[in-house]
Amino acid sequence: MTGPAVQARAVIIPVEERPEIWRLFTAKYGLELMAIMGVERILRLLPVRRFRRQGDRVNLELSVTTA
Repeated sequence: MTGPAVQARAVIIPVEERPEIWRLFTAKYGLELMAIMGVERILRLLPVRRFRRQGDRVNLELSVTTA
C-alpha cells in the first residue's frame, strides 16, 4: 500500500563522505545485497555495453519538505 505523495528534497551524497551508509545497507539487506553486487560484477565482464560500469555509486539523502 502506498501513502499520499509528499514534497521532498534529494541531495546527492558521495559514498566517501558517508562511509557508514554501506554498513547500514549490508546490515539491512545482507545476503540479498551481496547477491546483487555479485551479479553486477559478472555482468560487467560481458562484452555488452549496457552492462559495463556507468560510474561511481552515490547515495541520495531524501528529506520531506513542508510547503
